[in-house]
Amino acid sequence: MENQSVAIWTSNQSDAIQWAMSGVLRVSATRDIRYSMCAKDQKPDLFLLDEVMLDSVSAWNEMRGYRESPTILITTPKSEIAKIHHSKYTIRLPIVPARLLMLLDEVVKNEINASTEIVEKAVIDTHIMKILLVDDSPTVQKQMELYLRSLNIKVDFAGTGEEALHLLKINQYDAMFLDVILPGLDGYQICKIVRKMTEFKKLPIIMLTSKSSPFDKIRGSIAGCDAYLSKPINAATLLEAINKYKQQSTLLA
Repeated sequence: MENQSVAIWTSNQSDAIQWAMSGVLRVSATRDIRYSMCAKDQKPDLFLLDEVMLDSVSAWNEMRGYRESPTILITTPKSEIAKIHHSKYTIRLPIVPARLLMLLDEVVKNEINASTEIVEKAVIDTHIMKILLVDDSPTVQKQMELYLRSLNIKVDFAGTGEEALHLLKINQYDAMFLDVILPGLDGYQICKIVRKMTEFKKLPIIMLTSKSSPFDKIRGSIAGCDAYLSKPINAATLLEAINKYKQQSTLLA
């Protein structure tokens, strides 16, 4: 395709990534496919994500209204985020401009210029999860909301155990993220109550806590939780937990 312009949105950039991108922009200026950095009010054609922590993914989420735009993940040599995220396109640090340019061309050819019918079929086949987050911290609620919605996951919030029990009675969820320390009934008590309810015996329950002692994990296991995540929550760890229980959760529908 001649004279095609592709706008790229990137998350927080390191000097090395900025250097690689400047090389790509300079070389592509004389080619049929020309790359440019996405302006603030411009629709991105492609995402270049170089961070895995929640804060960066939250910034990425602000631009993710364009679900059809493909993403390239920049990873470190020892990173597992690409495997966990099931990303089709990845590039590892350190980045060579020529290698990045070749990957960008591949994405444009296979994704941006691909058949609309194929893209629509992929969207139809995607299972949309719904998660209940029980945590009384507005900061944690906001971070989790941005991250989960960036993955096309619906999320409801409860600030107390009592609110969580009420929402469980009137809604259907694929998983529950439950903070240990809550006003009133704590997370362990809520977990025990939920596990005694026949309809929720198979509901994946992931406990959230700032504590990480073996004793706390044993308490969570005894209460009936399926997993135990420590705060602050790493995006890769959270995504791994979601993917682990996603297939199991579909059986509850």
